[in-house]
Amino acid sequence: IWRTKIKFDLLTLKLADTSIKDGKERLMKRVRGMWKDFSQYENDDVVSIFLNSMAAAYDPHSSYLAAQDLKNFDISIKLSLEGIGAVLRWEDGYTVVNSIVPGGAAARQGKLKADDRIIAVAQGEEAFESVIDMRLNNVVQLIRGKRGTKVGLQILRKTKKGFDTLKLVIVRDKIILKDGEARMQIFVHPSPEENKTAQETNRIGVIKLPSFYVDFNDRRKNPKNYKSSSRDVKKHLKEFVRENVDGVILDLRSNGGGGLDEAINMAGLFIGHNPVVIVRQSGGRRVTVHRSRERAVYDGPLLIMLNRYSASASEILAGAMHDYQRAILAGDTTTFGKGTVQNIFQLPEGYGALKVTIAQFYRVSGWSTQNRGVETSLVLPSLYNARDIGESTLDNALPWRSIDQVSYRVSGNLKKVLPKLKQLSENRIANSDFFQKVKEDVQEYLTTIKPLKYTSILKMQEDNLRRKTQRDQELESAPEKADEDNSDDTEIEEEKQEIQLDEYMKESLEILSDYIKLE
Repeated sequence: IWRTKIKFDLLTLKLADTSIKDGKERLMKRVRGMWKDFSQYENDDVVSIFLNSMAAAYDPHSSYLAAQDLKNFDISIKLSLEGIGAVLRWEDGYTVVNSIVPGGAAARQGKLKADDRIIAVAQGEEAFESVIDMRLNNVVQLIRGKRGTKVGLQILRKTKKGFDTLKLVIVRDKIILKDGEARMQIFVHPSPEENKTAQETNRIGVIKLPSFYVDFNDRRKNPKNYKSSSRDVKKHLKEFVRENVDGVILDLRSNGGGGLDEAINMAGLFIGHNPVVIVRQSGGRRVTVHRSRERAVYDGPLLIMLNRYSASASEILAGAMHDYQRAILAGDTTTFGKGTVQNIFQLPEGYGALKVTIAQFYRVSGWSTQNRGVETSLVLPSLYNARDIGESTLDNALPWRSIDQVSYRVSGNLKKVLPKLKQLSENRIANSDFFQKVKEDVQEYLTTIKPLKYTSILKMQEDNLRRKTQRDQELESAPEKADEDNSDDTEIEEEKQEIQLDEYMKESLEILSDYIKLE
């Protein structure tokens, strides 16, 4: 099998116009990288692989979280950690700074830069410990630490003359991962640049929500003041109401979910104290109807953007908005299709936790999102629509089923305007160079790539982009500078993150503007 795989990979490289010599070198580099990864496995890693394989035999979302995985999961759900505020990657034996987190300790110091290679780490006044060829997780653990403590970094920085080595000391602090927070922006549509003769314009508020985050620890300590996605979205909606916007777009593309309560509370911001989701415990022992505790904050025109990677809590919110006819759903044909609920069961200290599927959720209409997802009202051309993505493609996924609906009252009447909105959107798509190119790409994928299962070339191209910097310079060739780099003491300013106005967002603005006119 191994020989066959090597031959296949070499042939796919040859088909991608790579010479046999270069192909062999690239394959050997990949094999050496795989061997290095395997050689760094520890006993805990083997146990983790075994337990996760066993859990996956029951359903794709039950898993074992090793101690470090549990910490990372906690960070992802509460969007904060204690460290220096640098995003790292592993590249050919080096731990490389991918980016600096705005507002973090490293940003305030202003000396650590993107693409710096971390070659040694020191705790406080202790001696430096080499981290070359060390696993990324282990390096991360050395750099993270309690707020107020110091960590020393010895870095390798590429210059015009070669490489320099520098030593920096950074005081750890609490880092807020702002990239994962809800962001808002008000767009004037059509913009003056797009249409200078437009007599009527709409002010549309857009919220980009990457996940349904919540800081559970802060919520327990201070239930009236804690970090959460529903609280942030509520703040943005109130701002939109004050600004008297004409409509709101909630962008849930690639939002993989998060806290169930967050999705329920967020739904209430649009429909008030009404049923949002039905949760059925395993074996059907108990069925619970969950209502939002929030009052409606915004009652105007609403559009929700979705794609095949919108999952779990995103599907709860989108499904409720669809059943109540409260929002137009636009994007890929359907969402991911994860309709199950997991709970975290802590193991003894140092042993991590178990994430176990304990329930399945249903929309108020009685339909499950499991496997099928939530279908959009207006489908936009996308390669995701042609690819095998979603719960239904995973091994041992639970089947779709429905239950009796609960009593609820539809708050909107979108069905009468959807045919007209579809017609207007299809006309724009037919005249859009971008969307016509997407359709061509979809057709090429369906006729050329998918039948041949040509994913190996695509994977190699992605690997090639990620590994642009080659390990062609020896560490000894880098002269060591003073203990501190004083070339730039300027703090990296926290940039205001604007929402990207891509073609899908532009079409969503058009759709919502059409809806506002038709109301």
